[in-house]
Amino acid sequence: MKVAILGAGAYGLAISQVLVDNGCKVSIWTKVIDEYEMLINKKIKDDSLSSFKFDNNIKITMDIKEAINDTNAIFIATSIKFVKTTLEEMKKYYKKEQHICVACKGIDQDNLCFALELVKKILCTKKVAVISGPTFAKDILNKQPSALTLATNYKSSAILLKKYLDNDYLKINISDDVFGVEMWGAVKNIIAIACGIIDGMECSTSTKSMFMTKVINDFIKMIAYFGGKKETFLSYAGIGDLWLTCNSFDSRNYTFGKLIGNNKNKEEINRYKDSTTIEGLYTLKSLYLLLNKYKYEMSFINIMYEIIYLNHDNKSILVYLDK
Repeated sequence: MKVAILGAGAYGLAISQVLVDNGCKVSIWTKVIDEYEMLINKKIKDDSLSSFKFDNNIKITMDIKEAINDTNAIFIATSIKFVKTTLEEMKKYYKKEQHICVACKGIDQDNLCFALELVKKILCTKKVAVISGPTFAKDILNKQPSALTLATNYKSSAILLKKYLDNDYLKINISDDVFGVEMWGAVKNIIAIACGIIDGMECSTSTKSMFMTKVINDFIKMIAYFGGKKETFLSYAGIGDLWLTCNSFDSRNYTFGKLIGNNKNKEEINRYKDSTTIEGLYTLKSLYLLLNKYKYEMSFINIMYEIIYLNHDNKSILVYLDK
């Protein structure tokens, strides 16, 4: 069993370890020279990933053809903003029998669509799935009991990818609600920023609970409006991922929001933003544009956009509770 992972970030490394534990040979591709040199020298810049094993069954490469050649499955683990260019780069080497698994979250800003849709469009394949759920990379590497939802409309992809991922410490549940799983995976990062703002403002637990109840209901309605299933919120990709991201200092989105809520100076906030990948920022703008495109009114997204991109007072988040 040979698998390629495109993207050598924390999550890609964690998934590679799962695959190796399950008997796969893995190629990890990166186009970042500094990242490549660190990994081939068996070094990782993130101290939280100290549990990553440089197994002999993991190969690091900057050659995308070499990475995906003769593999049964390919995991897309780059940031959402690089998915399109990555797919275009691998397209001439991709073979139709290979299964694709999207392991990144968010909405592509240029095309206003999710990664899975880009895969289908660029590679002309139905053999595609998405994984999402309450998992930090370091917890997977430490083999803490964790779970993911795997969403696909192609049965053979579900069977193969579950076989590669499911084991005694990582459980995989199957869903056919691809849109719902992708949307929850994206919007939870925006909600986490808002939770950070609320906690940073030292609002009461009652206020935060009120906020969570209201925003969850608003997103359930929005997702159903666009064709997703309401019950997907009850999956690992829904409530599980939301709980993890909105209640942990390990969440970069939550931490960023708390800096704003604490009224930290712009220099400190920008320093954190420039040194950290905050997926919710990119997704917020993407979703704002997407909802405007379809003329779907969502006050929470409008208020968050005003706070983050138009520098409105962070107390504006409390206005949402009155709507």
